[in-house]
Amino acid sequence: MKSFKNKEAKEEILTDLSTMQISKTTLIFEKSLELFFKKWRGHSAEVDSFLEYFQLEKVEKHGNWYEALKCNEWCPLNTNAIECGNKVIKDQDTFRERWPLGRFCGKTLEIVHSWSKHMNT
Repeated sequence: MKSFKNKEAKEEILTDLSTMQISKTTLIFEKSLELFFKKWRGHSAEVDSFLEYFQLEKVEKHGNWYEALKCNEWCPLNTNAIECGNKVIKDQDTFRERWPLGRFCGKTLEIVHSWSKHMNT
């Protein structure tokens, strides 16, 4: 794609690929892939050349590049937000101590109450 003369087509293809990559189910991915090829085939010689390469490399040889295959369907695509929240709780609230379940539940309610007040201001 580096040699594409049509920069608008290049950007639109990259956007389409990014959108397909985050497909949450195999069915959605397969349908979007079908529509992608239908949309771009015959656009230009350079696009057709790219599509041939893409078909061979990303569909036939390495077809497991979309998100639905990385976890169960409809799960979060990554855990960055969860891990970030976990670190804050450990550093600011629990101080990395192990607590009995009752104390943990009480502290959890305190944390949520504190965050709710903070977010309301």
